[in-house]
Amino acid sequence: MKINWTEIKRKVWHICWGVFFFILIKFTYKEFYQLVMISMLIVGITIIILRKKNIKLKFIDYLIRSIGREGEGIEASFYYVLSIFLSSIFFNQQIVALSALVLGVCDGLATIFGVHGKNRLYKKKTVEGSSAFLISCFLIVYLSGYGKLVALIVSVLLTSVELFTDINDNLIIPPVFSIILKIFS
Repeated sequence: MKINWTEIKRKVWHICWGVFFFILIKFTYKEFYQLVMISMLIVGITIIILRKKNIKLKFIDYLIRSIGREGEGIEASFYYVLSIFLSSIFFNQQIVALSALVLGVCDGLATIFGVHGKNRLYKKKTVEGSSAFLISCFLIVYLSGYGKLVALIVSVLLTSVELFTDINDNLIIPPVFSIILKIFS
């Protein structure tokens, strides 16, 4: 089996950003972390506009080549920040921090395990990847002080959304996680 180091490197980066946002949200106050995310979104919009006008930004192009998927711009990174920011408008600090951690860790582990998985489940998704998502989500919710039943319900529902939706995971996971956790906690 050939290991896809590019995708692993990309998802380790994804996990690191999830941990960064978790720490930022968990240990600062709402106005501060929202200001950081708004600043990141403004920079992201600027980069997207410049790239659409074929204006080359060497450092950004280097990052995209180093950690991005072939043919993918920075839109996925933009969605990552946007979805966490939108969740921060409607949900409390604890839920938003966990939504960022779940996006980074669970989605990252799902790809790391799934890209080498042999048992197809749905489209490109594998049993191995979905299992990694489910288990890591359960552990994050449970170890954050929610009961086993809440952790199980949240992880099963969110894994199902991640498995069956065609919407970019970076855009859908934080708000859906936040809604599900709010309903069942």
